[in-house]
Amino acid sequence: MKKLLLMLAGSIAISAFAQKSKVESAAIYLRNNEIEDAKKAIDEAVEHPDTKTDPKAWFYFVSVYDSIERNKQFKQLINEPNLVQKYHEACKKCIEFDIKNKYSYYCKEQAIINSAFMAFNKGIEAYENKKFTDAIAYYQMVLDVIPYDKNGDLRKNNLAESNVVLYMAYAAIQGDNKPKAKELINRLMGLNYDDPVIYLQMVVMHLEEGDTANAIIYVDKAKEKFPTNKDIINTELNIYLAQGKQNVLLNKLNAAIENDPYAAMLYYVRGNVYDNFASAENKKAKEAKEIATTAKKRALTEKDPAKKQKLNASAAAKQKEENELIKKSKTLYRDWETDRKSTRLNSSHSAKSRMPSSA
Repeated sequence: MKKLLLMLAGSIAISAFAQKSKVESAAIYLRNNEIEDAKKAIDEAVEHPDTKTDPKAWFYFVSVYDSIERNKQFKQLINEPNLVQKYHEACKKCIEFDIKNKYSYYCKEQAIINSAFMAFNKGIEAYENKKFTDAIAYYQMVLDVIPYDKNGDLRKNNLAESNVVLYMAYAAIQGDNKPKAKELINRLMGLNYDDPVIYLQMVVMHLEEGDTANAIIYVDKAKEKFPTNKDIINTELNIYLAQGKQNVLLNKLNAAIENDPYAAMLYYVRGNVYDNFASAENKKAKEAKEIATTAKKRALTEKDPAKKQKLNASAAAKQKEENELIKKSKTLYRDWETDRKSTRLNSSHSAKSRMPSSA
């Protein structure tokens, strides 16, 4: 029994030695540019229980895969479709198992940063090929590396967190992955990404889902950050117009103007509201006129007295509706003209108030 145990222990030791030998062999193969043998040896080493947590094995894994990526001939010789993913994961493994920081000069300070640039390029390639899920996965690798970017190399190359998240959001939108797009855009908002487009995109996505309540919430958020943005203003106008809630919007604007009577932009927005509503009333007036005209024509040729009377009554009602709509439209246009003048006056007032007083 003792002899059997000794033989078993010897077998385990030989196995461990064999795997460590594979790591050394990979290093030798790499120095000799025997890249196929180097890859085979190191792939086996990091899969074996005896060396899968060995930082040296992962160091050489990163070195081998880095050489394949950088050397055109090696890359053509070895078909490794998941090279970037494996390289990125190997960098993380090397850092994780390198407790004594023996290989940090390479894995932690150089290779993992390179993996971010490699992943970003693959993300762009995937996006252009309409592989949007893959693009998001590659961009996520870039985000994973940002905490290691102590020298700001990624930021210097426009790969700050907000920019990468924006790329991911674009990919999610193009891939029609609305839950992911919303998650990413909310993350951008949390990062104070100052672009009204992301707020408008949230509004659009909620409107497409018939969720007007949340659409309005994001319109309000957008207005807080970009109160003068015309696209946001027009989006809000269109939502309230579609809902037939013009009075809600007017009440909000009237209250805001009462609190800040010299805010030129508020008059500008309310003027736009009046203009839009006036146009809508004009459209309704035209429709009423067309119905009235049709009813009159049919009444002229109608021989049945009862039907004739009904058509004339319908024409008269629509004529009255048209007149009322035109009257309302004219009032709205007058209000628009008044607010347009107020915009100019208050803009002038605001400009004067900012002028330095003479000594």
